[in-house]
Amino acid sequence: MRKSVYSVEKYGLFAIVLISFIVFILYFRGVASDVYGGDSGDIILSYFFAGVPHPPGYPLNTLLGAILTRLIPIGPFAFKANLVSAVYMAFGVGLLGFFLFRLLKNFILSVVGSLVLAFVPLYWFYAHVAEVFQLMIILLLISLFFLFDYFWISTSFYRKKSLYLCVFFFGLAVFHHHTSLLLVPAYLYAFIRLKIFRLEKLKNLLKLFGLFLLGIVPYLYVFIAASRKTPINWDDPSNFSGFWQLITRADYGVFTASSDLVGFSAPARLVQVLWYFKVVLFDFTVFGVILIMLGIFWLFLKKREWFWFFLLSAFFSGPFFLAYASFPPLTSLLLGISERFLLINYLFLAIFVFFGMAGIRDFIFNLMKKLHLGNISFLKLLFSSVFLIFPFFLFITNWPKTDLSDYKVGGILGKDILTAADPPGIIFLQGDTITFNTQYVYYIDGINNKSPIILTGRLKHESYRKQLERFYSEIFFPENFLTKGRTEYVDTVFKLIDINYDRFPIYSYSAISVPADYVWIQQGMLKRLYRRDDLPGDSETSRRVLQSLDKLNFRLDVVKNRYLNFFEDDIKATYSGVFADNAFALLKHGNVDKSKEYFENSLEILPENRVSMFGLAIYYLEKKDCEKSRDLFLAIVKADESYWQAWEGLGQVYSVCFDDSDKAKEYFERSQMSRKKGIDKPVEEL
Repeated sequence: MRKSVYSVEKYGLFAIVLISFIVFILYFRGVASDVYGGDSGDIILSYFFAGVPHPPGYPLNTLLGAILTRLIPIGPFAFKANLVSAVYMAFGVGLLGFFLFRLLKNFILSVVGSLVLAFVPLYWFYAHVAEVFQLMIILLLISLFFLFDYFWISTSFYRKKSLYLCVFFFGLAVFHHHTSLLLVPAYLYAFIRLKIFRLEKLKNLLKLFGLFLLGIVPYLYVFIAASRKTPINWDDPSNFSGFWQLITRADYGVFTASSDLVGFSAPARLVQVLWYFKVVLFDFTVFGVILIMLGIFWLFLKKREWFWFFLLSAFFSGPFFLAYASFPPLTSLLLGISERFLLINYLFLAIFVFFGMAGIRDFIFNLMKKLHLGNISFLKLLFSSVFLIFPFFLFITNWPKTDLSDYKVGGILGKDILTAADPPGIIFLQGDTITFNTQYVYYIDGINNKSPIILTGRLKHESYRKQLERFYSEIFFPENFLTKGRTEYVDTVFKLIDINYDRFPIYSYSAISVPADYVWIQQGMLKRLYRRDDLPGDSETSRRVLQSLDKLNFRLDVVKNRYLNFFEDDIKATYSGVFADNAFALLKHGNVDKSKEYFENSLEILPENRVSMFGLAIYYLEKKDCEKSRDLFLAIVKADESYWQAWEGLGQVYSVCFDDSDKAKEYFERSQMSRKKGIDKPVEEL
């Protein structure tokens, strides 16, 4: 028996390597050669500097990424970092195939089940960009393999060692990414069901707990990384206070992207759960969802303990997590943030697909036996092979959705932000994609690296303020800037601006709250700060705006005629908003004719941008083209009745152009009502 087990292990490892290699070759073609969006830029920089990325720090991911990127001989650094994800995800497909084979001993269905996961768009897409979820999938798959090897597979590879390895890898997964804790109910079910928690096994339980805690060992690296004082050094975990802040995700919350996103009502959480089912249907297709349901049913009938384990895993990593985490599905950015967290869930949905195929196979084979059909072995092989059509269909359908080989806009975004500032200027950054993509271009491509960049959201943290003082000696820092503990965000930012205003031009992506004697003016990708008594005249302001716009590397064809994923769509919306803001700056400072061009550019990028529609309506009102102005205002309120500025614009049109005071009054009243309604509206209704 042991010989046959080792034989399975030998050929199983060969199958893992073969499947992983084939899938990797397919993934390789679509890997992004530039920085993507969201947190990806931060992860790439953590590989580059071997530093400490955003909480909880991901030291194991950083170490492996830093090593692997230095072994890849081709491409820009972003490509190397993104290719690491292709390695992880391809290996994950091979591991899943071997795991499924160990469960039912059906090689073809195991291959099909693993390829379904490989070519589901979400999983495939994250084989092309750097992130932290990919390594978590590997660790969880290894843990699952040893869990089932110990509890439910009669021909165990390692017997009792399998349980120890299961707990050890689960500990690595949990300390790597806290969302692995979502599988704790399933693991507890397995341990309780199989009577692991017996008092007489207290010694073994303590050993298992110790093995779980070994998962924190990679965090020893963050002390080394922090001592090197690299630019990527979140929370400066060189002391226990910073270390605790890092691993507990005190800046965010354990299962959320931000504490600001927690607390939505039950109906709003229900919307997120419904969105989950919509996404699953889109990614797995109707046929895939049918297989998932059949797989759940088959497990309930045939393998009740497996049924409960996999169902608990799928429920807590999917609908439960989204309902708890409260990612409001309102914008492309938030959708992009939330979808990544479903990667664990998709692993279990692919397992259900596998069991669904097994259920159909059993039904057909039982029918064959009743009909006394000959050569059933051949028919079994033939019928199982038919299921290969499904992953092939997913491959053909989802390639255009996941191919990032010609993706450029992420790097262009960072470049356009940096070139918008006259060097040396101080640049304040806000938002993940804006910040991390800009940092990537700043540190790796060296563009405008004489201009200090400051992340406004992190100024409240003492460790970040110390980091700024260490890296930017040319900046003046206000008194008490290094006060221990957190500081008031607005107070800290403005004091820093005020003390450096006469020494550097000040820029920011978003307008920071400043006193009334200061004003922000959009100039290209950034807003520049002026004192009102230093404000250039309208002609000079217009010239500076147009000069900044001429520096932009962005062109519409970069995002046109290609499938846009959520973060890419968010960048597209960013440029639409930037063009609108510049158009308003031109309109305000007297360059009315030129403003029209950029309002139209904004709408060409994002036709539903109501801010640009509003600006264009104002332009036509200025030009006394009353019908066009009216039609645009009406189009806005038809799409969004709460857009009170458009109601007010209609009032102006009927007052100034049509001399209809009654109609103007009606629209002015609608504006006031909409404004009040918008202020009073609960956030979940938004």
